[in-house]
Amino acid sequence: MKTVTAILVNYRGAADIVLAAQSVRADAPAVSIVVVDNSECDAQATHLRTHLPVGVELLVAPTNLGFGAACNWGAAHCPADGYFLVNPDVRVLPGCVDRLVSAMTCNPHIGAIAPVQFLDAAQTWQFSPAWLPSAVGVWARELAVRSGAVQARMARAVRSESFRLWAAGEAALPLRQRALSGAAVLVRHACLDPDFGLFDPRYFMYFEDSDLCVRLRRRGWQLAVSPGAKALHLWQMGGHKNDLMASAAPIFFDRHHANSVWLKKFRHIQATPVPVQSHVEWRTGESLSVPAAWQSGWMLELSPLLVFLPSVGRLGAGPVVQWPASVAQAVGGAQLYARLTPIEPIQHEPLMATMLG
Repeated sequence: MKTVTAILVNYRGAADIVLAAQSVRADAPAVSIVVVDNSECDAQATHLRTHLPVGVELLVAPTNLGFGAACNWGAAHCPADGYFLVNPDVRVLPGCVDRLVSAMTCNPHIGAIAPVQFLDAAQTWQFSPAWLPSAVGVWARELAVRSGAVQARMARAVRSESFRLWAAGEAALPLRQRALSGAAVLVRHACLDPDFGLFDPRYFMYFEDSDLCVRLRRRGWQLAVSPGAKALHLWQMGGHKNDLMASAAPIFFDRHHANSVWLKKFRHIQATPVPVQSHVEWRTGESLSVPAAWQSGWMLELSPLLVFLPSVGRLGAGPVVQWPASVAQAVGGAQLYARLTPIEPIQHEPLMATMLG
C-alpha cells in the first residue's frame, strides 16, 4: 500500500478536529489529510482554515451531508490505496498508521483494519471488540436481560472476545474480527463500492460502519484489529446519539434482515417486563474488593447494558479494583454495570456490581 488518505468529518467540533488531524500528521507525515466540514457555520470553517496543520485539505459542504456522504466526498477528492477514517474524538498514537498499513500490505485479504482503542490517555481502559448487528443478535440480547441462562451464555461469548483482544501483546499478529468500529479504521481502496464509494449515503450517521462490514464480509474480505496499533477514543455519552442511531437502525435491518422472524420475536420479547436483578452497589470513589482466589489475575468489564455490549475494560491483579474515574467521567455519571471475573478459570460466577455515580 503506497498511499493513504486520512478523512475527518467535522460537525461543529472544529477544535477537536484540529487535535485529531494534528495527531495523524505527527504520526504519519506522508499521509494526505482531508477534512470535510459539515457544520453549515462560517466560524467553524474559519477556525479550521486558521488552525489545521499546513497541507491539510479542507472541503466545506454547502449543507450537512451526513457522515457517510462526507467520507465519500473526501475519498473521491483525494484518491489513495487506503482511507484512514478518524473521528473528531480520536487521537492517533505514535506508530499507529505505520502498523495498520504494514498489516494490510502483508495480508492482501484484509479489507479493513483498526487499531486498539483506549478510552483514557493512561491506556488503562480498552474498548471491547465491535459486534455486528443482526436480527438474531438483537433477539438474543433482549432475551438475555430476561433469562439468566441466556445471559450467562452471552456473557461467556462476549467476555471471550474481549479477553482475546485485551490479552494480545503489541507484537501479536492482526486479530480477525466480526466487525469494526468506524471511529478509527483503515479501509482498502479496492473495497469501495463502485456505486457510491466507502459508505451507503442513506445512512446519515451511525450503522454506516456496520453496513460496510457486512458488505466487505459478503465479498470475502477480512476484518482485523492490529494489537500494536493504538489510538485514544475520547468517547463521551450523549443523548443525541440515541436518536440518530434509532433513525439509522431501520435502514440497516430493512436492507440486511428484511422480514426476519427473529425481529418479530425481538419485538414480542421487548414488550415483556425486565425482572429486577441483584447486584453489589459500587459507590463513587470506593474500591471494589476482589475475592482472594481471583487476585492473581482478573478481568473487569464496564457497560451501560447488562449484556456488556458495548463495554470498556481492563485486565489486572491484586486485592482491589480502584474506582474507574475516567470511565465515570465519560458517561457523565450515568449508571453502569460492572462485571468482575477471574482470568483462570473463566467458568466462575462473575461478581456483578452497579456503579452509582
